[in-house]
Amino acid sequence: VRWMKWQTALRVTDTLGALLWAWSFTALSASVRPERVALGALGFATALSWSFYMGVFPYWLTSGLALGLLAYAVRQPRWRWRERAILGAGVFTVALCHVFVAEVLGLLLALLVFARPSGEGRARDLLSLLLVALPSLAIAVLTGQGSADALEADYGVDPLAATWLGLGDTLLLPWKTFTTGPAWRGLPPALLALAGLATRLWRRRRAQGHELALALAAVILAVLGAALPFHLEVWKFLSPRFLPFWVAIGIVLLPLEELAARTRALAAAALATFALASIGWSAWYHLLLAGAEADALSGAAQPLVRNGARLPIKLTRPASSIVAHSEPGLNLGQLYVMEQGGMTPYLFATR
Repeated sequence: VRWMKWQTALRVTDTLGALLWAWSFTALSASVRPERVALGALGFATALSWSFYMGVFPYWLTSGLALGLLAYAVRQPRWRWRERAILGAGVFTVALCHVFVAEVLGLLLALLVFARPSGEGRARDLLSLLLVALPSLAIAVLTGQGSADALEADYGVDPLAATWLGLGDTLLLPWKTFTTGPAWRGLPPALLALAGLATRLWRRRRAQGHELALALAAVILAVLGAALPFHLEVWKFLSPRFLPFWVAIGIVLLPLEELAARTRALAAAALATFALASIGWSAWYHLLLAGAEADALSGAAQPLVRNGARLPIKLTRPASSIVAHSEPGLNLGQLYVMEQGGMTPYLFATR
């Protein structure tokens, strides 16, 4: 039974995904320090990010969910079995949707163990977290093995074959492949994240335990993103996948509470203004894409019913995109089969 047209369903999904990231970001800001809730405006500024425009919806949607679970973990003064069970169920849900996000979340939670008050010892706390994470670990192992086997059997390629970027392109990834868009939109979140990390590490004696754990996690993720290849055959766009998490963590570590009240109010107003400008750019870009792809999309509205495999071929040349590495019309065939039936060979699925 179809409850709504695919156009409406896509709008609802996109809206909920953007709000999930934005409010989870705000919750994380307030969980680290309540006085930093104004930093949540940057969650709205970065909600429609590079992964959204690339169409990797499972990753984009579950990144917001993972950020919300991290906020919950930070907010709890102690992790008893109830909190561990909730976190375990949350990581399992994330793993069902996207294994990579679950792996990053698992790393973050493991480091937070050392920032939690413990009456049972750190080793026992880690083992308890591992116990509730076992179902997620099983999904990660099975998914990784299945993807590697399918690639090797069906395409005859080495799953670990790598594609590297030059140093200059690697340094630009926090701009190009997170918030994305023009420099005024893409650079500020990355620069603020670096400032937050530098400030917290420089003043580490004044930091709370969970802030140091988050700072360490962000540094690890940033180093991995810079050191690992841009592509693996088994996992395309590998290095940019670390960006949303370390940038978000770096931003929420900014010590907004140390500013004078007037300066803090001005900073909050500036952040809100930036968020509105960022959302406004997205609205402009969406209108630009709608005009560019209107002809290609018009065929999906025709009253046709199809069955079986379809081979979508777009005869027009790809339009140049402001968003790095994106091809806006690449998956239009999926929308055709959603509306008219059938299936395409370009599915995110293994055997």
